[in-house]
Amino acid sequence: MNVVPVFKAHGDGGDRGIGPVVGVATSEYKAREIARGKGFFGSDGSVTEGFAIDDGRGKLYLLEKTFPFVDGEDRVEAARKAKAEALAKLTDEDKRILGLT
Repeated sequence: MNVVPVFKAHGDGGDRGIGPVVGVATSEYKAREIARGKGFFGSDGSVTEGFAIDDGRGKLYLLEKTFPFVDGEDRVEAARKAKAEALAKLTDEDKRILGLT
């Protein structure tokens, strides 16, 4: 495991400044791609520098966070994709029971 410099992509913080971290990358370019369109009123989100522990298996642990990120992953998009995949597994009856239709 190594401590590595990373770039944190931040989402909409509104009028209160920098928003929450929505993704982490080892390159500034990847972080800017993740932050694109996620800022205040659809503008680009902020990118800040930080440090993370690289576990050598593709996971980065931000030193100020307790959950892992995947290098270059857009956490917002990953959550949307996971939700869509989970919903695709439900039958029409399951969706009706859960109040999703």
